[in-house]
Amino acid sequence: IMSPPRVAPDGSIYLQTFGYSQGFEFVVHHLLADGTHQSFSLDFENYVDNSTFDSKGNIYLWNWEKLSILSPSGKKIRECKNNSHDQIASELLTVSNNILVYATEEGKIIAKNTDCSIFWTSSVESDGKHDIQYQLIYDENNTLYVGGPGGVLYAFNVNDGKQLWKSDPASE
Repeated sequence: IMSPPRVAPDGSIYLQTFGYSQGFEFVVHHLLADGTHQSFSLDFENYVDNSTFDSKGNIYLWNWEKLSILSPSGKKIRECKNNSHDQIASELLTVSNNILVYATEEGKIIAKNTDCSIFWTSSVESDGKHDIQYQLIYDENNTLYVGGPGGVLYAFNVNDGKQLWKSDPASE
């Protein structure tokens, strides 16, 4: 197994393995809620670093070279090259309107539309350090919470990327 199992909105489970049939390949196994199994190969030269689902059950797969959006059955919907070679520092997260949000090692928070265009960007910084701590959290009020350096917690509006507030509990 090359990735942790992921549970889709319909309750089915996806996981990635590495296999060999006509050459080395990465295979995604789709285990349905009724116990049946489907699998499909990925055309990735490297393993998938990160994955998530949107509300329609589409799969977002990321590695350092590209983001692929696949249907639940594995059919490619769209592929986006990672021209900036951003190194993701968080789990991928899909939020309202199927916007994909992630954080980079440089402290950027990036939201992309399903057409792979950038919807908004923001960043966290504390004492000149850029570093995302922990995972991104999204709530039903369209607020994205991000842990930054030194224990600072940030809140962003997922609709426009604007910082709502910043709290440094250690300094209080």
